[in-house]
Amino acid sequence: MQADLASLKDSQKVIDQTMERFGRVDILVNNAAVFPPSLFVGVSENVWDETIDTDLKGAFFLAQFAAKAMISGGRGGRIIKLLSTDALRPTGFLSAYRAAKLGLWLATQAMAKELAEHKILVNALTPGSIITGTN
Repeated sequence: MQADLASLKDSQKVIDQTMERFGRVDILVNNAAVFPPSLFVGVSENVWDETIDTDLKGAFFLAQFAAKAMISGGRGGRIIKLLSTDALRPTGFLSAYRAAKLGLWLATQAMAKELAEHKILVNALTPGSIITGTN
């Protein structure tokens, strides 16, 4: 299924179609992100909005939609967020990306506390940058 994480309508569609096809949601892995490189002084409103809408708002609400499905199913579940060490230790020119990932890191902690009573485990993975060879 193709969906734009920045669109709440698309995010809800992902959960609705999952429920229709499988009858439940057991796990969500938030892995989508945009990271347009830009110096802080050069970040445009469009870059900011695209980054925050995808990396923070989209991930937040997709997790909310999934959690509601998990709660109504009564079986618990897992929500895993892929964050970045860049949120805490900047390595590049990604100020909007870092702001979004740090916001999602804090939201993940709140989700973990709030959803524990529903047997929904919420975790974050924070991989670092990977240097790849260019050919």
